[in-house]
Amino acid sequence: MQLPELLQPLARAMVAVERLFETSGQPGIIIGGIAVCLSAEPRNTVDVDASILLAGSSEPAILAAARTVGMEPRISDAEEFARKKNLFLLTHVETGRDIDLSLAILPFEEDAIRTCHRVNLGDFEVHLPTVEHLTVMKAVAARPDDLADIRRVLRANPDLDRTQVRRWTKEFAAALDAPELLDQLDAILKANPKGRRRRR
Repeated sequence: MQLPELLQPLARAMVAVERLFETSGQPGIIIGGIAVCLSAEPRNTVDVDASILLAGSSEPAILAAARTVGMEPRISDAEEFARKKNLFLLTHVETGRDIDLSLAILPFEEDAIRTCHRVNLGDFEVHLPTVEHLTVMKAVAARPDDLADIRRVLRANPDLDRTQVRRWTKEFAAALDAPELLDQLDAILKANPKGRRRRR
């Protein structure tokens, strides 16, 4: 597919993220707004969100690999922050774009990476989560923009596996003691019936 015009400014940072996966030897995926644009419909996004498998590596090794592909931390205590939050806050030096790199440690996150698919964007390829995994990520984040993203994904992919999405979201809701996560998802699913694809 062709890289949407909205994502053109992020192309080099996206390439750097994919190079990080290769250089570190750790598989990963691009998530967030970019994944929504490529899996559903274009929308504005200004940074790159990604997830990389931590098992078999370490925070210092991943940070070292990030530096070799042109990324630098946005905070001084990047490794300590990553150990506490499972997240590296990075910047792609060449373009100045922020990259939020989460460290995948949960079974769900590992499954998202294991079942990812490649999307050819002409000059490069990216690894993306399934639309089911992407929907769950958005349901758990649960900010207004994330809930809007779920609607975008459903409009473009009305036949996604809703049972799987509900099961994972229910597990997160129980673990986080946040039943509203499932309630919000159910309300969106009800308002976006299965099989009703938006015309482009």
